[in-house]
Amino acid sequence: ALVHRQVSSLQCKSLVDGYEGYVWLRCMLGRLEADASNCRPPPSGSQSFWRVVNADTLPGTWRVFEVAFHTNAECTQELEGFPVASSQENLEDSGKQLAFDKERETAWSARCEGGCEAGVAWIGLVLEAPSARVRCLVIEQSQVSCCKSRRLRLEVWDGSDWQVMHTWDTQQEERYGERVYKLAVPITCAGERPEGMGVVHDCEGRPVAGLQEGDMCHASCDTGYYGDRSAFVCGGDGELQGAVPTCYHLDAAYQGGTIFGIVVCVLLFAFQYRFWCMFHKERLADDLDLILPVMKGRWLERDGESLWQSVLSAEVEGEAAVDAAFDAEEEAHEEEERLCVKDMDPGGVRRKEGHSPRGAEKKKDKKDKKGKEKDKEKGKPPVSPKQDEKKGNLKADLKDMKKNLVTEAGIDMELQNDLTEFKHELRASKRAARGRVFLDGLCSPCENPDLCCTCMLCPVCRIADTWHTIGVPHKLNYWRVFFLYMLCPCMWPCLNFYGRLRVRKILEIPLEPHRDCMIHCCCFCCC
Repeated sequence: ALVHRQVSSLQCKSLVDGYEGYVWLRCMLGRLEADASNCRPPPSGSQSFWRVVNADTLPGTWRVFEVAFHTNAECTQELEGFPVASSQENLEDSGKQLAFDKERETAWSARCEGGCEAGVAWIGLVLEAPSARVRCLVIEQSQVSCCKSRRLRLEVWDGSDWQVMHTWDTQQEERYGERVYKLAVPITCAGERPEGMGVVHDCEGRPVAGLQEGDMCHASCDTGYYGDRSAFVCGGDGELQGAVPTCYHLDAAYQGGTIFGIVVCVLLFAFQYRFWCMFHKERLADDLDLILPVMKGRWLERDGESLWQSVLSAEVEGEAAVDAAFDAEEEAHEEEERLCVKDMDPGGVRRKEGHSPRGAEKKKDKKDKKGKEKDKEKGKPPVSPKQDEKKGNLKADLKDMKKNLVTEAGIDMELQNDLTEFKHELRASKRAARGRVFLDGLCSPCENPDLCCTCMLCPVCRIADTWHTIGVPHKLNYWRVFFLYMLCPCMWPCLNFYGRLRVRKILEIPLEPHRDCMIHCCCFCCC
């Protein structure tokens, strides 16, 4: 039993099967009053229940003459549904349906004892099916200060709770007539969201309401990605305006940096190898004389001696032969000079066979006597013995000087020719020694430490060096072969097989294609 002014409630489903809400019961002066304005059918999902709520505290009751929900901005597409209210005055002319009857003289009034608190009084529609978003709210409420709400709030059911679509201050809105307001609901940006690799955003907004016109959101890079943060604004056309940030995966960046560093190191090492190990290195195809005879026709060890040992032995023998030839040439020149000095008289004139110094003096006296007789016949004055002796000595000195010059010039020329020929032979021998190709057996890689180290540190550099040194084909130089190997690693066995074939041909080694194929396919690291 209820006493005076006591309030109780009863679930609507106890009266109507499937309905939600409560029936408010109140005892007033011994009479039971019931308010079933809150009873309603269950909403069918999100956006199937719309209501307008007082956002201000009222000293009296909230009175609404007309209310309508429209799905377009022009306020021409009105929603229809089951009217629902928070409560109503227990008067015949204050029912909830009066706010939807298109009669401006009738009104719905909320029951609020001692005034309506903010957010307590509301009126709305339950739809049979979810609708589009409401874009316009038309409302006409009392102009009496105690019975009107300055601020109004539109709410929508999202399936589990209420979401605020928009809140208005009626004093800042345009009024049509004395009491009618057409309140526009901002458009919701339901278009594409910022998408991209590693992009995260907060542009979903509130449930149902989402981001509305003028709202701002941000897009940034997720954890593990790097990039700038971008701002987006919901435009009047319902689309987000802004630039999607570019995000770089940190792992990919690290991997890319690592790969780039490795490539730079390999290229730097290849350049250093080219500079230090191949400076002015000649190509065998340009001058086949660079190949030592001991290197032709052999590949592995022969008679217990490796190719490297044979090359060293040949180099030692060649140096010994050069030294012996140089010593023999020097002895021959010394012997020739000794014979030349022996055949010279004290005056520096080389003696002729069958003549002696005494015979030369007699011949000179006879010639001088004949000359004096000729001068006497011509009437010339006689020459004194002293002048004659001086003149004769002068002629003899001139003659001796000419003979000495001719002899010395001939000896110098001959020595110069011999020395030039010897230098050419020595230079050719050293050139052949420098131009040798180091070829070791598969089972003796440590015979040449330099070759072994370069093959372990940069095998591609060593292979490119071999191709460059062979010189066939001529267009495949060091850098072209290097990049060919780096860009086509799957072709290494085939390229090595071809390179081994060119080595065999230029060194006159018997061709064994089946053996080379097996080596490069089954034991690539050895070859």
